[in-house]
Amino acid sequence: MPTPDSLFDTLKEWVAAGNPGLVTRDDLNRLESRVDELVELMDELEESLHERTVDPKANGLK
Repeated sequence: MPTPDSLFDTLKEWVAAGNPGLVTRDDLNRLESRVDELVELMDELEESLHERTVDPKANGLK
């Protein structure tokens, strides 16, 4: 039977190899950051659309 140290080393290598089925805390942090950026972009787009509908003449629309 393998020793706990060798099992730990094997698991450590497996995690370090970048298994696509394994989600790490760093992965979640990057995802959260990207979602925050998308929410900010959506807010900017919504604000821009709202400005165009509130005062269409100010934006060169008839």
